[in-house]
This record gives sequence, C-alpha cells and structure tokens, in this order.
Amino acid sequence: VKMGEESRHESEMEGLDDWLLAHGGACSRSVRLGESRRSGRGLYAARPVAGGDVLLVVPHALLLTATPRSHSAGALAKTDRLILALLEEAAGGSASRWAPYLRTLPPRRAFEESLPLMWAQRHVLSLCGPVLAERAAAQRADLRRRHAALCRVAGAASPSWSDFSWAAACVMSRSGDAS
Repeated sequence: VKMGEESRHESEMEGLDDWLLAHGGACSRSVRLGESRRSGRGLYAARPVAGGDVLLVVPHALLLTATPRSHSAGALAKTDRLILALLEEAAGGSASRWAPYLRTLPPRRAFEESLPLMWAQRHVLSLCGPVLAERAAAQRADLRRRHAALCRVAGAASPSWSDFSWAAACVMSRSGDAS
C-alpha cells in the first residue's frame, strides 16, 4: 500500500463489510477485513480463533458465479465464464451489484508487479531462471489462447487483453478450482 492509499483501502474494506451485512452475511468479531503490507488484502484474526468457529458467512446470492449475462458463453470453460462474469460486473461500475467487492480487487499494476505471468519474458528469465520462465510462458500462451476463444464467443463485446488478463489474475488468485 502506498502512502495516501491506506484510508482509501480501509473505506473499501468497511464498504465490503457493510455490503456483506446488508445482504444477510456475517463476519465474526474474531476477524477483520483488512490489508497487510506482507500478505495483501484478506481476512485477518483480530483475536484468538477456536477450531470450528464460524468466521465468515457469505450468502449464496453474493457469490459471483460462472454465469455471465452473455448467452453464448456456454461454450467456454467454467473459469473463463467466471472471468467473463467478472468483466461484465466490472463494466457496470457503481451500478453493479458487486461494486463494493469489485472496489477491493487489486488494480492491474499490482499483478504486473508481482505475477511473472504478466512480466516480459526477458524479465522472467533474468530474475527467475529458465524453469520459471518456461512455466510463465506456457501460462501466458494458454491465457492468450483462452482470450482468443472468449473473443470468438463475445464478438464485438470482446474484452481487451489488458482487461481479460486482469480479470483472469483476479479469478486465479481468489477462487478455488473453477474449471
């Protein structure tokens, strides 16, 4: 978090908590939504937590699922449908039902700084060595292939590579196996 951004991030997290509560969710007093310089945004223990304690309840209605509004998206893999759903909601801005959650997602530059998949191949090779460079190149090629497939389905409403790779990074870092 850069200087001056902390209060913005705190209000985003408070907005997320308010949104969750307003829609029937719950957040235990044993945890807090927050951000750490070391670990990023997340749910942090505010006091000791016992095994079996319920820390967070998210109603099913607040889950962003792999059911985008685009009817032709059925041909896509589940993860790519989730990416498309995220892009559709992000395009809705403050009118999106998920706007409080979307405001807490990292900007593209955060992924560009930390995710080798988004680095130039020469940087990956020089900083990480040939094994990781090869792996990042394979992931990037797969993501490009998936973007092309989504563009064939979405037609004129196709997301840019920049938007698609941001949404893919968000989905890959925040969901379980969505495949």
